[in-house]
Amino acid sequence: MIIPNQFLILHFHNYMAEDSLHIGNCIKEELKRQDRSIAWLSRQVFCDRSNLSRVLQNQYIDICLLRRISISLRCNFFQKISDNIQQDINNQNSINRCS
Repeated sequence: MIIPNQFLILHFHNYMAEDSLHIGNCIKEELKRQDRSIAWLSRQVFCDRSNLSRVLQNQYIDICLLRRISISLRCNFFQKISDNIQQDINNQNSINRCS
C-alpha cells in the first residue's frame, strides 16, 4: 500500500507548451518498443498490474517506482525528464529575450 506522505511524486507540467512530457506514455512506448507487457513490467517492479496500468495513465509517478521501471527496462526515464526540463528552460530563456 502506498502512503502518499511517504513518497516524493514527480509532476511534469510544461506550462509553456501544450504537448508536455507524459512519463506514463514514455514508459508505454518503451514497453511496446521492447515487445514487453505491462504484466511483465509489474512482475519486475513488484507492483500489481492493475495499479501499474493506472499509474501509466497519467503524468504523475513515484520516483522510486520510476527508478525500478528504468532499471527493469534499461531505459533512463530520468534523462528524458531532464532533457524535457532543459528544453523548457531554453524556451523560457528565449521568451524572456524577446520581451
